[in-house]
Amino acid sequence: MYMLATLKLSYAGVGTFLAIAPKVKAIVEKEGWVLEKALISQASRLNTVTHLWKIRDMNHYHEGLEKIQVHPDFPEILAALSASVDEEIISFGVDTPYS
Repeated sequence: MYMLATLKLSYAGVGTFLAIAPKVKAIVEKEGWVLEKALISQASRLNTVTHLWKIRDMNHYHEGLEKIQVHPDFPEILAALSASVDEEIISFGVDTPYS
């Protein structure tokens, strides 16, 4: 299963997000998530980051969030994400028969 995270960043928050994202990535990768692709837009809405994660199932998503919330660096992570992310859209999908 895949999770697609679309994060619309504030103009001032891009640097903050890019600095904290590796820490978040490391935490959830220890839980078993795999970041297939991380992109930042060059056209359309600027400062939009898209992450494509491979996860076991939808419960795996919640397990990863729980790991972040109990991590000692969670206050720093929460502050950075709150200061940089204007909107987050999460969706889940599976391979099509033709992929």
